[in-house]
Amino acid sequence: MELIIDRMAALEPFTLFMYLFMPIAGIVFPIVRNILVKRGKSLKIWIVCSFIPLILCAVHLMLNLYDMNETVTFELFGSVYIAALFFPLMTPLCKKKVLFHISAVLCCLLIFFGSFFSFVNMASLFVRVMNFSHMSMTESYRSVISEMKKWYPLSDWKEIDYDAIDAEVYPMVEEAEKDNDYALYNKALNRLTYLSYDGHVGAIGTSNEEALVKLVEDVQGDYYGLIMFTTDDGKTRAFCVEEGGSAYKAGIRSGTVITSWAGKPIKEALSEIHDTLYNANYPISENEDYVRPICLSGTGGKEVEVGFTDETGKEKKAVLESTDAYFSHGLTAYCRIAATQIEDENFSSKMLTDDVGYLRINQEEYDQVLDTKAYLLGNYPEIEDRMKTEIESLKAQGMKKLVLDLRWNAGGNPYISAAAASVFTDKKDTILTMKGNAAHEVNIEVKLSGDGTYRDLPVVAVVNLDCGSSGDILADALRKMDNVKLVGMTPSMGIGQAMGERCMLPGGCEFRFPIMRTFNSDGEIAIDPKADRICRVPLEERIPATEELIRAILEGDGDPELDYIVKNCF
Repeated sequence: MELIIDRMAALEPFTLFMYLFMPIAGIVFPIVRNILVKRGKSLKIWIVCSFIPLILCAVHLMLNLYDMNETVTFELFGSVYIAALFFPLMTPLCKKKVLFHISAVLCCLLIFFGSFFSFVNMASLFVRVMNFSHMSMTESYRSVISEMKKWYPLSDWKEIDYDAIDAEVYPMVEEAEKDNDYALYNKALNRLTYLSYDGHVGAIGTSNEEALVKLVEDVQGDYYGLIMFTTDDGKTRAFCVEEGGSAYKAGIRSGTVITSWAGKPIKEALSEIHDTLYNANYPISENEDYVRPICLSGTGGKEVEVGFTDETGKEKKAVLESTDAYFSHGLTAYCRIAATQIEDENFSSKMLTDDVGYLRINQEEYDQVLDTKAYLLGNYPEIEDRMKTEIESLKAQGMKKLVLDLRWNAGGNPYISAAAASVFTDKKDTILTMKGNAAHEVNIEVKLSGDGTYRDLPVVAVVNLDCGSSGDILADALRKMDNVKLVGMTPSMGIGQAMGERCMLPGGCEFRFPIMRTFNSDGEIAIDPKADRICRVPLEERIPATEELIRAILEGDGDPELDYIVKNCF
């Protein structure tokens, strides 16, 4: 209940008024009708008043009809608008006692559930939805920054310098406005996203068709017949070298060390690149370093000069020619590195070897009704039961050790994180405390239940750079358990604050950021790194990025990370 109150307190005032007015009107209007009938009064005024909820919703619709994103309005508030129609639909029955009372009860129920569904639908991810879409580009940008300064909970924690961001981003927005260039406006928002260093902060692309074409063209890059990656020995190597391409003809092979790119030493070239291809956001600096070589591989123009060490150890240079757009080739490499190709369903299990089982959790979402109930009651026993069902099935097949796969975990409900972790410990620790937002202070604790059924089972939990949010929370809880080892080629994403505000902007653009403050058991901000961008959910064992393993990941089949874990991590 505290969580609901907290989220209601953060709502935009007119939306909050609408949510409160509708169910109250659903109860009060039929009572007023009965009073008027008993006193022999005319119902004409009551009939006119029955249109007030509809008028209220019409005004709300006009205020929240988002430019080029109109469907979002109805996705968020449509059920409330529909509920408002039931008030005038009752008026033909207002003089028929039995039918009116039946319709009034049905109307009241529909209004309540319509309003509740709309609120839950919005509050499950976003609480404040601000309409800046009819402003100019510069005005909307200024409004976003103003909202972040007031509501974003990590401004001080991450030492965000809004003046420095303004100095870089605002001129881009001014130029975009001057030229009516939504593609550039989108790029400015992407730059604001990047400089926030928070995976929960993000821009959603424009709906302007001309701008979309331009954005797609801008991110295509150039393909030179190779993908680069930096292995643990500090050397940046070529992989996935295309036979017959200019790189191959120059003598570059899989594993060849690249020493320079576009006339710059490779380390300098890497330090200057960031992820402009997929516009990802990296709170953890080492995770960004992990993908820089993939991004650099697609930059340089139609020709690029590279230096490399040939098979004899001799330094060579070659000019590589672009033969294709890079984006799809780079995306394939990124997906392999980030393990996005895993097809196992959420909470599915299988045996990896005779005694090693596997359980996949790809998001903390399970069942919409049960997920909502967990938010209301503060626990999720159904998840504990599901975990036990899968683990018992594996034990029946001979499992003695378990791999818990959290790679590419999209997050979700923190009560799922607590429930999933609870079966591995008999402790009842608080793993997360939600302290509310700038408008309302709460103290909502997410606790382990201490079920501990499998507290003696050896578990390896594996994460990567795309395990975030409630996946991060789950990983953090697991790593503190004696029987669980947290491993990965990279740490998890490093994001623990809950989503909160959705700013609707011109041209169908959006900008999103958290507003709820969440803390760990030590009373510090949970999960998210400070300005140093150092991971606060450290791995206990790192899977080495050797030349052989990276080659297997980028060029082979199967799941080489899991193969390594089974052989080396128990």
